[in-house]
Amino acid sequence: MTSLSELELVQRVYDRIAAAATDEQLEAELLRYLAPVINKLSSTQDAVRNTIVEMLGHVNRRVKDHHHIQLPVEALLDQFSSDVSAFVVNFSLVYIKMGFPRLDDNKQVELLPKLLSSLENKSSHLQDSLLRLLLPVLGLVKCSDALTSPLMSLREKPHIAKILLDYMQDILLLPYGATPRTREELLQRLQHQQQRQETLREEREQRQLNQPGGADEQDDEEEEEESNENLVPVPAVPAGMSIVSFRRAIGDHPLKPDDLETLKKTVIKFLDTEILTPSSMAHALMIATSDTRFTVADAADSLLRRMDGTIEWNSSPVISAMYVLFLGTLTPIERGPVERFKNPANTRIRLKLMPCFLKSREAANYSPLAVKVFCECLWGSHTNNRLKQQGITFLHHVSFSASTEKLKPVGSLLFSGVVKIIEEEKNNAKLTSLAYGALAKLSLKLPNLLLSHQHQLHYLMTLMDALSHEVGDVLLAIQEALSMVAPVCKQLTPASQDTLCIMLSEHVQSDNPALRRTAVHYAATVFSRTHCASRFIMLLATGDSEDDVRLEATRELYKSSGGDDSNSTPKFESPGFLPMLRFIVQRINDIPRSRWRDVATTSMPYTLKVMEELLLYLQHCLAVESGSNSTEAGGNSLSAVSSFKEGALMWPNCTAVGRFVEQTLGREEDGQDDPFAEYLRISEMAANAWSASAVEAIVRLVAVAPTTLARYYTDRMDWIRRFLVRGGHAGQVAALLYGIVAGQISDLSKFEHSIQLIRHHKEQRMESQECFILAMGHSLAFAQHRIKHDNDVIMEDRWLFFDNVVCGLVVQLVNSEGGTLLPSLVVAVGEVARHVPLPIPVFHDPPHPTWVPSSLLPDSSSHSAASQEQCEAQSASASETNTAAVAAAESSSVEMLSKIEEKPTVAAAERSEAKNIVKPTTAATTTAVAATKKEPKPGSLVNVVEILQHVYENNKLSSKIREQAIQSAGYLCVGDQHMHFKPAVMESLLELSKQSDEMEIHFSVGAALSDCVLGAQSVSSRNLWTQNDPNKEESDNKTSVAVADGTGAA
Repeated sequence: MTSLSELELVQRVYDRIAAAATDEQLEAELLRYLAPVINKLSSTQDAVRNTIVEMLGHVNRRVKDHHHIQLPVEALLDQFSSDVSAFVVNFSLVYIKMGFPRLDDNKQVELLPKLLSSLENKSSHLQDSLLRLLLPVLGLVKCSDALTSPLMSLREKPHIAKILLDYMQDILLLPYGATPRTREELLQRLQHQQQRQETLREEREQRQLNQPGGADEQDDEEEEEESNENLVPVPAVPAGMSIVSFRRAIGDHPLKPDDLETLKKTVIKFLDTEILTPSSMAHALMIATSDTRFTVADAADSLLRRMDGTIEWNSSPVISAMYVLFLGTLTPIERGPVERFKNPANTRIRLKLMPCFLKSREAANYSPLAVKVFCECLWGSHTNNRLKQQGITFLHHVSFSASTEKLKPVGSLLFSGVVKIIEEEKNNAKLTSLAYGALAKLSLKLPNLLLSHQHQLHYLMTLMDALSHEVGDVLLAIQEALSMVAPVCKQLTPASQDTLCIMLSEHVQSDNPALRRTAVHYAATVFSRTHCASRFIMLLATGDSEDDVRLEATRELYKSSGGDDSNSTPKFESPGFLPMLRFIVQRINDIPRSRWRDVATTSMPYTLKVMEELLLYLQHCLAVESGSNSTEAGGNSLSAVSSFKEGALMWPNCTAVGRFVEQTLGREEDGQDDPFAEYLRISEMAANAWSASAVEAIVRLVAVAPTTLARYYTDRMDWIRRFLVRGGHAGQVAALLYGIVAGQISDLSKFEHSIQLIRHHKEQRMESQECFILAMGHSLAFAQHRIKHDNDVIMEDRWLFFDNVVCGLVVQLVNSEGGTLLPSLVVAVGEVARHVPLPIPVFHDPPHPTWVPSSLLPDSSSHSAASQEQCEAQSASASETNTAAVAAAESSSVEMLSKIEEKPTVAAAERSEAKNIVKPTTAATTTAVAATKKEPKPGSLVNVVEILQHVYENNKLSSKIREQAIQSAGYLCVGDQHMHFKPAVMESLLELSKQSDEMEIHFSVGAALSDCVLGAQSVSSRNLWTQNDPNKEESDNKTSVAVADGTGAA
């Protein structure tokens, strides 16, 4: 087309537009010709361009005030997006801006994709114009249509989406009522601020040169003044914005506050359509949640909470955007374009950003930026108490989530900051509590920080000292911090560990429960389980008045190291018995007598509870070192101490302990103190305060090595007798100790003297009498066992003293009638019967009515001597009288015992020596018995079996007494393997097992039947303390070898 025809064409269009008489005609002409006419502005002919400009001026005059006239916006958008000259693009944009607001809402929404596509490859000025145009329309997009909308293509065009989001963020950051400023004005203010900072810096440097030691207060005031003036790097620009973003957001005509609020709500509404990805919207929503208008902040907060699970908080774009918003442009302002330098966020925005940082584990690995965030929160210009707390919480997050390699370069800086907070914020309890927690977590992540001071324990001692003067939440925080850093102290040097141990030994006796609690935790955590001093610290804590301190100390002392597998065998570690004993003895000797405590009728260095725990732990060490520290109970492995606490008296493996004691004594050089004598001395301290646990400790040691240790008490039987008189559990245990010691007395006269000390006990209380009876039974049993197994002892004649004492016990037993002494009599007679046959006749002629023991009939003291003489005479001739009766008794013992249950009175029945059939009671004899006192039963084997059977078949008695009677019935067949009533006893026990549903009774019956069958070959015939089960001898021998080689000790 020639230039003349082109001009004519443009003129003809101009005439048609000018000739349009009505608005409708004008609109029709514009829809048809406006876009092509603007396109002709690219013509090279000046006349054409001038004509078009004149025509566009005419159009502007006619259209400007007539907003109902539509313009060809869609055609103009297509032309704007095409590759045309800048002249055409600019004029197209003018009429797009004029025509787009005239479209109805549906048409505007329809054209949104084209508007967004037009942003591509355009200058920032053109983009800002279009964005300002389309932003109000975004709120018209309906959520229901969002998924099918062409706008979803934004997810495939991230660069366009970023342009849109950046502009949205600038709008959301724009304050209400912001004053527009020109670019030149903003740059001028920035330059003035920089000059002011440089002047102040030079003056401060000069003053420091002239007055190096003074003017500190003046410097602080000037620094504060400078910081107040320099709240942001770029003055007059809102937080989070640069000069460029501020200018583009506010424009030439700033919005009114209400209009800006509406625009921000429009942005939130568009973001709610989820056209954009959640991660890309996170930054804008974080800004919106900090808005000062509630409607905007609430809508954004609700949307952010709803989308929280779908945002990729660990993605690099999200993390970088958060750091840039919080800190501003990360490049120093001197090194980058000043106009694009973004100011840091204000306090309101930072408070909303901090929870988002905590959601991102990866954000903690941005170590330099994390340090800047921490410092800004604590000491920045835009901070407050709440932001300080969030800053320390962020440090918790960094310490927990950051990798060690990333955190190492900045660890010391963060640690110093935390220490500074603790020192400066003492009046802020919440902040101080958080700081202590942060210090602990940092120390766990980087252990060298806690020990970095030239005095390794400096920070640790500071924390422990704080326990004594802090209260409330701060105290709890310090306790938690100390608990967390305890494993770090394992890296202390040996010298520092010794210093720590001394400090803990002082703290565990402090009046402050927190210090005692911490001392126990550190003693258990820092030191190995074979460390004597730390174990002693926990032993002192076992007597603490606080339950949690006492329980933790006890748990840590006896905790196994078997691992988490419940099926694995637990392994116990402890110091060696001798080192631990020597350490305890040394600590006791270090305490002056004037500081000992009065307990009961004696004095001791520590409380009775602590003394008992010292003894218990020494027994634990002895069990571990000797290889006797576990036993199977109910399918679970039970340590020796645990079994002791549940009531067990014997070691899990007594013979192993006995061998260890003998070997230890054999290794001790002449002139050295006997270590076990020291152990017994400590035990006696507690025993003098009537401690049953201490008496048990003595028994457990003396019983396993009686030949070497019983000598300590041979001449002190009166001391043991004190416990018998007192009675109770301690008296019952002392009865066993009395028997063990008396049983080792080889001189019969001395032995008989020891029995005489406890034989006459009628004037004592019932509890004391029980203990005396038990002591007699144990003494006789141990003596007979020693005589039986001592080849050097030959008894040429019968031991009448033994026979007399046993006969007296039997008489008391068969006439006890279920009295208080019945349990002790059953045990005493059973213990004797376990080793030797009872020196009593099998049968007995009906005794004279006057033969009554004084213990049963107090009024018949004149008959006591006669009955005793008769018993002695019968026991002396028992072997001759029994021989004739044995043949008849063996054939009918079962029938006889079945008739014993009828329990006829002695005066109403006579024995048939041939058949042993008990005759029925006659009326005459019944009347005679009723008229007189009940006749006492003679001390014969028949009567013993009868009373035992009566006890264990009586369901009204306690299970414990019945079990003892069953056990004693079995023991009758152990000491006398030809016991005449063995079949009857076995049948009676079998019948009992059918009638009883108690599991303990069934176990006792099984053991008793085993004793009856095996007789002298039963394991019950041995000394349970010193003789091992033959079936276990092989395994015990292996253990003994290991202990001798030193491999069995922990």
